[in-house]
Amino acid sequence: MRVPAPQYNGFTLLEMLVVIAVMSLIAAIGFPAIARGIERSEFRAASSALDLAVRQARASAIGGGAPVRLRFRPDAAERELLGDMARQSLTPLQIAMPDAGIMFFSDGSSSGGTIALTGRSQSYRLHIDAANGAVKVAP
Repeated sequence: MRVPAPQYNGFTLLEMLVVIAVMSLIAAIGFPAIARGIERSEFRAASSALDLAVRQARASAIGGGAPVRLRFRPDAAERELLGDMARQSLTPLQIAMPDAGIMFFSDGSSSGGTIALTGRSQSYRLHIDAANGAVKVAP
């Protein structure tokens, strides 16, 4: 009478090491790409917030009938644009604008100027026309 050989259902150590090595390789390639995607997304959110702040300042001046000055403090600009997200932000942001800020007047005109938002690898510039206060994305 023959005794059947025991069957083992499982993985060998070599198979498990190969799987771990492949997963490590995928993670090493994937994580930097994910971080870059998050950085781009944060920058887009900040540039949209900057655009909105400029347009709201102009609309407030026209609607309220009184001049409105738009100015960002360098130490608080990132917090103002990103809100609570700034604490976990991967993107160090800098805003450059005229020291006196940009003044919007009730007739729609402005003091004019350019506001530049720069991140690690991206930049976004808004040009505000002095004659009519129009806000345009600068090349």
